Amino acid sequence: MRNRTYYIFTQLIICLSLLINININAQTFEETQKIVASDRLTYDNFGSSVSIFENTTIVGAPQKALKLSDNEYIFYAGAAYIYEIDEEENWVEKQILIPSIQSMGSNFGQAVDIFNNYAIIGSNEDIDDSENVGAAYIFEKNELGEWEEKARLVASDKNADDNFASSVCINDTFAFIGVPDKQISDKTNAGAVYIFKKDINNNWVEYQKLTASDANTNDNFGNSVSLDDNSVLIGAKGVDNNTGAAYFFSFNSNTDLWEEKQKVMASDKNSNDSFGFSVSISESNAIIGANNEDEDISGENTLTQAGSVYFFHLENNNLWEESQKIVANDRGSEDYFGSSVSLFQDYAVVGAQNEDEDITGNTTIENSGSAYYYKLNSENIWSQIQKIKASDLDASDIFGCSVDIFGNKLIIGALNESHDASGGNSYSKAGSCYLFNLSNNYLIKSTAGTGGKISPSGYNVIQDGDYITFNITPEDNYSISDILIDNTSIGTIQSSITITPTSDKTIEAIFDINTSITDPTLTNDVILYPNPAKDQITITSNTLSTLKNHFVYIIDSFGHVVKSDYLNFHSSKTITISELPPGTYFCKIKDCKAVKFTKK
Repeated sequence: MRNRTYYIFTQLIICLSLLINININAQTFEETQKIVASDRLTYDNFGSSVSIFENTTIVGAPQKALKLSDNEYIFYAGAAYIYEIDEEENWVEKQILIPSIQSMGSNFGQAVDIFNNYAIIGSNEDIDDSENVGAAYIFEKNELGEWEEKARLVASDKNADDNFASSVCINDTFAFIGVPDKQISDKTNAGAVYIFKKDINNNWVEYQKLTASDANTNDNFGNSVSLDDNSVLIGAKGVDNNTGAAYFFSFNSNTDLWEEKQKVMASDKNSNDSFGFSVSISESNAIIGANNEDEDISGENTLTQAGSVYFFHLENNNLWEESQKIVANDRGSEDYFGSSVSLFQDYAVVGAQNEDEDITGNTTIENSGSAYYYKLNSENIWSQIQKIKASDLDASDIFGCSVDIFGNKLIIGALNESHDASGGNSYSKAGSCYLFNLSNNYLIKSTAGTGGKISPSGYNVIQDGDYITFNITPEDNYSISDILIDNTSIGTIQSSITITPTSDKTIEAIFDINTSITDPTLTNDVILYPNPAKDQITITSNTLSTLKNHFVYIIDSFGHVVKSDYLNFHSSKTITISELPPGTYFCKIKDCKAVKFTKK
């Protein structure tokens, strides 16, 4: 989701349990910057799709006309834009992403997602074999900080007008691509989601095709998709005459497949609600938008297409249960509240792209659009904290058509907004985006290297003045080597560290293998050959089932991990070692003794 500046911490203590002191007073999002494309033109619809990860954001402009010469354009071809935060905390356009295949009306940028060094961009009308079948493009950030196209993905059973890549999401291993108009058997527009997986050669290959267990005509399964670790949530807004539904899938490590776990619908479902129009999942919470829903939380006060969203929580029985229905405090007809949603831990943002009123509610600005910020409180109730409007709102901007929240950062798209960042140079429907920061809150990222863990791990949002304690635990045969704060060693090895942040921070725990294993013996658990070896080694085991889905580590004579690889074998695993210098090494798999070998 790497941060900057120096770190102030008030105490280093030895501690056995996590202590996090969270202030219950909710903070609000403050607009920090408006961004527009450097090459903006009329009808680009910049901001139609957005995604943010750590200090990088990507923005889609699917109607962008690509200029070939002074008098020649490819209209509605589309583009995507990468922005990063610079040293002065400003969002700066870094790169314009253009697909390798450019065609009129391909809608490149219709959907976007970004994760670590990967970005995926949907082009749902992309041409393949002279037909509009759709495609998704994966870009990877290289060592120079430049984004390079790595893959163009199409379905193995592609058909015209499938709308392949209408929705997309990605992590380091899997890419999910929604195809809401895919025909399943004799059921037109039933929909599907295609999964592509990165193989050992860094190629993205089609891995699995997901469909609903009860697929039916016009379900539009895959119109929205959201991924979090080993769970994915898929919207199907067309189910039962546009009542809508959503499906939870999870990854089964035993079968190496994604499996449907549960179908959910709104507790007060009605036809034409479009439940599942938008979805987002984060840890044990999920949010599902129904932008055409008419009733308030009591089922009364009907306002046509005012919109609503539904929160679901993963209970101890591993079932997702509806926990709360939410509507805007100032709901109005045709607001389309729920047209976009985003969830990050205990924080949620909902777009209402056609909402009309300003912050005070005293001035109507038709279809200017809004977003609403919600926070989960200590009683597990989601409460509206803030209504968010653009600082330069105008009629028909459609602010809130896209939203994404990551930690203390928020981006909101306004695809029809016409002015540049200074409010001038009007281009009709060129589009813009607005960046917000959660006031007086800091994002802390904590990670652990090979040989141990840090708790809590991942991302935590901490309010100004609060503190957080991290516990660091090495695995057997490992010890803590160093603790880095913003890539700088703290100089003292501790099993616990407590910090009071004054800015975004990164915490990294580093481990070394203990010297006590420098003279291991070969066991029946792991067999390694050849030994000595020059270019590669092969390992196998008599207990394959217990070793599957573990990592194998190559360790030098100083106890440092010099290479690692994922174990997912059924008979053997071959590892290239040609790049290693000659010497003595150890091959280590969790719960097995290390095997000593010589590299020639």
